Amino acid sequence: MTKRYTPAWMLVILCTLFSSTFTFGQTYTESQGDIPDDLTYRHRLRQLERHEDAGWFASKKEDAKVDFDRYNEFFLNELLLSGDVLYGDDMTNYLNDIVDKLIASDRELRESIIVYTIKMDVPNAFMTADGHLFVSTGLLAQVQNETQLAFILAHEIGHFANNDVDREFDYNFEQSVRTTFGSKKSILSEYSYSKKLEESADEFATELLISSGAYNPENAIEIFDILLYSYLPFDEIEFNPHRLLPEGVSLPPTHIANEINEITAVDDYDDSESTHPNIKARREAYIDALLNAEFDKTVTESPLGVERFHAVQDIARKDVLRSDLIERDYSRAIYNAYVMTHRDSVVSPEIEAVIGYAIHAIAAYKVAGEYDEVAPDLEDVEGQSYGVNYFFEEISKLEATALAVSYNYALFKQFSDNSFIEMNYKESLKTLVVYFEKDHDDFIAAMDTTPVKDTLTDEEFEALSKLDKIRYKRELEGMGNQSWVSSVLHQFREDEQLIADFKTIRDASDESKSDYITINMSDIALSSSEIRNILNHEYALGINEAIVLAPSYIRLNEGKDNPLDIQETYYQRKHVSELMKYVFRQTRFQAHFLSPIDFRSNDGQDYRDFAFLRTWASEQLSHGRTVVNHSMQSEADALVERYGTPYVVMPLLLEIKEKDMSAQVLLGSLLYPVVLPFTAPWAIYEAFTPQYNQMFITFVFDLNNNEVMMVDIEEFDGSMSKDYASMIIYDAFFQIQNGK
Repeated sequence: MTKRYTPAWMLVILCTLFSSTFTFGQTYTESQGDIPDDLTYRHRLRQLERHEDAGWFASKKEDAKVDFDRYNEFFLNELLLSGDVLYGDDMTNYLNDIVDKLIASDRELRESIIVYTIKMDVPNAFMTADGHLFVSTGLLAQVQNETQLAFILAHEIGHFANNDVDREFDYNFEQSVRTTFGSKKSILSEYSYSKKLEESADEFATELLISSGAYNPENAIEIFDILLYSYLPFDEIEFNPHRLLPEGVSLPPTHIANEINEITAVDDYDDSESTHPNIKARREAYIDALLNAEFDKTVTESPLGVERFHAVQDIARKDVLRSDLIERDYSRAIYNAYVMTHRDSVVSPEIEAVIGYAIHAIAAYKVAGEYDEVAPDLEDVEGQSYGVNYFFEEISKLEATALAVSYNYALFKQFSDNSFIEMNYKESLKTLVVYFEKDHDDFIAAMDTTPVKDTLTDEEFEALSKLDKIRYKRELEGMGNQSWVSSVLHQFREDEQLIADFKTIRDASDESKSDYITINMSDIALSSSEIRNILNHEYALGINEAIVLAPSYIRLNEGKDNPLDIQETYYQRKHVSELMKYVFRQTRFQAHFLSPIDFRSNDGQDYRDFAFLRTWASEQLSHGRTVVNHSMQSEADALVERYGTPYVVMPLLLEIKEKDMSAQVLLGSLLYPVVLPFTAPWAIYEAFTPQYNQMFITFVFDLNNNEVMMVDIEEFDGSMSKDYASMIIYDAFFQIQNGK
């Protein structure tokens, strides 16, 4: 099967938007049990329909309030139906237990609040106007104890109890939120408040911690500093790159950072343009409130149990690690995993596999000449994580590739039954094959030099003469006749299994060389029709069974303050889904159709599979031309086994209604028939008929081989009629079913 890559960054952005619309860094952590009614499409649609038009005689403020509520509800619905929200899992259960302790005495308030964990590596929590309290995995990964977490939850409950969403709108409706469509943080902007309301929420949280009797508020004092430094990784531990190398191999000094960028965050910053008071002011106000308060100082930091807190945090941190991989923040993933392994005395194959995958991905991007796409700007990296970023910035393509093979091979020998580790090892070898242009002789030649190893103990080194010390150090630092990378590669020289695996992968790569299509990046300026020609528009995949995701559809009105046409978006999603089901029946295509529109409460597995596949596709498309194995391949293999097919079809539809016709153009259209009367019907039609642009994209993925098998693009003018939509869907599935 031919492997194809999307050549235009525009398409990647568009497809990523639709494949994980409003995604917050989803990872493999899954919800458990049946779908809560609150997360079903029918319930969310009923919630949206509550916000009726204000009427002909409504004031500007009333109209604005209806729009504000509708947009809030729409983006909340998108979030709740995205699969990024967790329910029934250990993290969400833990959060609910904390809320139970905080407001146990207020049954009415407790019944009004629904708590969810949200897959988002950014530390945050927010409460919606109708009582949905979301806590990010990123926040759970950062707090130090349960009491700190309880303060954050109490703060958000304060926003709800004080009706702050409506209060903020009333205070500033003229500058009401203009949502940035598709922004990763757009829904967060809907729940930002003024300093006055934030101060009030802090006061509410302080009083609630005290009045609940469940917590000692002194144990939460450091939460403000936790928030101040939450942009940093989990901990501050000096990074030693030798931890990634085989024993006895030493790096040249140029590969080790001599200094790091200092942490710049301060607590007394200028908050004049911030929605929150600065950290120093919040901390001082909190401490002042505790001075004369009475509370039980014997209550522990984590009343629900220290073991449970750390277990939940461990889950959250692993979730953030996966999020780092999915978002291609590989150096941060390595450092966060490094921090976690530094804490634990037992080697965790799960954490080590994250490091192995991230090193492999960095090597692949370096070999492809695309490392700048995933490398952060060193000037922006603060604290000890600078060391890992500096190291990978300095090493060469060969060094990165040799390190990936070495690290993953060592893991494979230790955990040979771990399929993800085995895949990382084999994929690292593929990258090495690519680097050496599939020439086994070059691979052997690179290992010819006998490496110098650090075999002396500290005492033996001290016993050397001054000159011998200098000579020994220079040998270890690569200042003699060999590079440190030879030391890494030398261990492969007599390893029969590794050499055999290399030969197998090299031979397989030679056989499949013709299956790859290289798209020059200069193609990004091409039109969609030209892109279709490059990608060989007419496909013949010969597939009769696949998992099909419900089509993502968005309708935008150009020139509007709020461009999203919510009503039409919901209507067309259902309409196109029904058309696809009709096409399946007519063509006898065996489709495992996953659609939130159809999910019932007992469709929990379908809900989880839908969420997983959207994330899988998003990561797959993000790699572009760089050949990297998938960070969630183990989960993909399980899904293939469950459905009996590796193929996934993902249709995307964007409809844009062009700007309303200007007065000059409208007048010209109406006057033109006076000169040429026979054009009157056409002119009147053109003047009063809105113009639409449509783009229908169909992706087909192979989960087994991490391939984008098909990118079919149909671009046309005009509204989405039933007949035209049917024709496009028929054409797409003809190409999928038709064999060569």
